[in-house]
Amino acid sequence: MATVRKYRYTCTTEAGPVTEWREDVAGAEDPPTQCINDPAHVIDVATIAQIAIEGVLGNVALPDSVQAGNAVRVAIEGRQGSATTVATHNLCDRTTWYSMSVQHTAEAFSSTDDLVFTPTAGPILNWIDLMHGKVMDERPLRETYSATVYIDAVPATPRAPFSTTGGDYEIDYVAGTITFFSSQAGKTITADFYRASTDLGGSQYKLIPKPGTILEIEDAEAQFSVPCDWQDGVIMEVVMWAAAIVAAGITETMNRDGTTTPLAESDLVSEGGSVPDNEQLVIGNRIYDTLDQIIDEARGAYPAISANGGSNGRANDDPREGFPFWYGTVRDLYSSAGMEMRICLENDTAFIGERATASFYCTSKAE
Repeated sequence: MATVRKYRYTCTTEAGPVTEWREDVAGAEDPPTQCINDPAHVIDVATIAQIAIEGVLGNVALPDSVQAGNAVRVAIEGRQGSATTVATHNLCDRTTWYSMSVQHTAEAFSSTDDLVFTPTAGPILNWIDLMHGKVMDERPLRETYSATVYIDAVPATPRAPFSTTGGDYEIDYVAGTITFFSSQAGKTITADFYRASTDLGGSQYKLIPKPGTILEIEDAEAQFSVPCDWQDGVIMEVVMWAAAIVAAGITETMNRDGTTTPLAESDLVSEGGSVPDNEQLVIGNRIYDTLDQIIDEARGAYPAISANGGSNGRANDDPREGFPFWYGTVRDLYSSAGMEMRICLENDTAFIGERATASFYCTSKAE
């Protein structure tokens, strides 16, 4: 008879945790010595931990967790960690591209009619707008990204989002202009704000685990308004520190043209090479040049959401279509390895339409 034990350990080749049930051998505990997913993988023996024990096997009554034939019964365990859902920028709307945005402080403005003010230095387009429900869970971001307009160095009162009355001014976030509701003749107008970056990569959204945590990506979906005219390729890639890549036994990184670049320990700066140990390099990517490629990978499509638009901008004017994705293997992002998932447009050419986003359903837990 043998006791059944459950072990958890880290597979350094896969750069992630693995769980495995094992039977004792000749009455003695028999911890794993190689990865159950692939014997050629390297495991970190220092991380091996027994996390469950389930009685005995043999010609006796089996415990509830074990089926006849000595097969371990599969059970669904409760989620460990905190659930979180995140959504990318709207690839149709540059005013949502906050992740790589550029800050402007005390920017001077001038006017020809004392009502509509434009930047004195010239047009500054696509201010970040996190005031009108364009980005999921945007309110915590407002403290950082909200624009502030000053009249003679005193903060003015903006018109409340979705309102048609009140306040001193309103902003056209796309055009980068400020319209006051009364004359500002003789006043000095300045503003602090963020704008979408015009550098390549300005559309990039980063999914980053908090320090000391693992972010497990369990599920995802893409949403598009109808119509949505694709103007560019969509890139999804996972990056990792160079030193962590080497430690995980990964020998090459990926390029957007489909080629790979070799990476060895001797390439690291710490080993006399030229690649900084903490440089984030791509270990996996996917490029979607067309909507059909999204559809090919999706596991179906949700029923279309009809247009529900009204006059105040709180509902969608165009229908929406959603495509769910399911990850049979959970994608884990380890903060200790400098891992991030990045989503962007290849050339930062915004789509034409109301909305194009992706949502990720995750669990965040301590490493």
